[in-house]
Amino acid sequence: MANRAMLLGVDNKEFDYNSTDILAAGSYCIPLFWFTLYSPEDIVLKEIVMVDGTFEQCPTLIVDWSIAKSRVLERRKHIFAIIPKAYSEIYDTWIRFIDSIEATYLHIDMTEIWMMADDFNTFYENLKKALNVFIISDQEKISILLNEYVGITIKDKLFTKKNIHPETEEDIISLLCGYSWSGEVPWEKD
Repeated sequence: MANRAMLLGVDNKEFDYNSTDILAAGSYCIPLFWFTLYSPEDIVLKEIVMVDGTFEQCPTLIVDWSIAKSRVLERRKHIFAIIPKAYSEIYDTWIRFIDSIEATYLHIDMTEIWMMADDFNTFYENLKKALNVFIISDQEKISILLNEYVGITIKDKLFTKKNIHPETEEDIISLLCGYSWSGEVPWEKD
């Protein structure tokens, strides 16, 4: 099973994948720019049935598209406190992408990423801290955001996490924006 996060466009807060537009995906991570759309109050816990038949509460993110659109513009100045200004053109493409979406809500399904966590409660608490980066910026929250969500990869065996440093421009863009799922996304066009 691949471990992905999915950025989804939905017309209501409840959805299923059959009636959802998958806008982009992130492998073994939640891409950095996705965090510019959300705040801690956008965390919703959804009930997940585990393999053993028990239930767990998995965090997911959902926000009204119009709120996300304003946040992505407002947070432009904050994102470059975290990453080099050389990526401003990519962020501008990200803004245009968000502006072009025709959905009522933007949702991140991070179930597969959450399932990789060593501790579900820590994952949830760190997610709240990471979402606060653009509200209360401090080095601890930035480190949690980058190390726990944006830079995760699986090495050797399941549940072994290792922070990575992107090696190619394509890797960098994927960690910032995600990659296409059902159709080309603007940052992948020639």
